[in-house]
Amino acid sequence: YISEIYFIKIFKTHMHQSPYQYLKSIRFENALKLLEYNIPIHVIAEKTGFESAEAFSKSFRKEYGKSPSAFYNKNIEWTLEQSGFVKKE
Repeated sequence: YISEIYFIKIFKTHMHQSPYQYLKSIRFENALKLLEYNIPIHVIAEKTGFESAEAFSKSFRKEYGKSPSAFYNKNIEWTLEQSGFVKKE
């Protein structure tokens, strides 16, 4: 058995971030993958461990500076431009 404080200290030493920050980064990494498929925000929130769509959206906006839907729309626009389906103005 090790204490929570000792575990966090060891985790930070090896991972260079807290367990909470690490978990959050994994959640967002998975959420970004799901956003590529236009999955509804409430489903992404549920699948990535957020309490609600609102909590996910708020946390996403804080992390990336835009809402999940704005991120999705920008990503789709960029993908279409890169594929040649949409011409840049």
